[in-house]
Amino acid sequence: ALSEGLHIILEEERNNEEFSCESDVLLDGRNKSSPYFTIISKVLMLVRKYLFHQLEDDALDINISSCIAENNNRMGVPTILGIFFEGLACFKLARQSIGNQRATFLDQGESVLARIRVYNNHSTWNFE
Repeated sequence: ALSEGLHIILEEERNNEEFSCESDVLLDGRNKSSPYFTIISKVLMLVRKYLFHQLEDDALDINISSCIAENNNRMGVPTILGIFFEGLACFKLARQSIGNQRATFLDQGESVLARIRVYNNHSTWNFE
């Protein structure tokens, strides 16, 4: 189902160019020809890792919110969902970490929470 959703997004963004798998999308994104695809793929990867309890500390190198800010991407459901799951992952990893790592994850989680609150205040009709 995730693969089908990814292909639908790809068809919308590209002129029906076919990709065989998610790694093709990441490769295409690394070539800087389609940063939106890279962000969507990172969101799907983070959601899968979170839902299947496969988070490791390197999973947050994804840092979806900074990717969106760097590329000035439009804010749609996939990107907001990615930011939300980034925050959930930060708080979960903060509970499992100690010392400086814990503080880093908490700071990043608080930053994401503040961003979600801004979205809630400025588009309340989306959250009713």
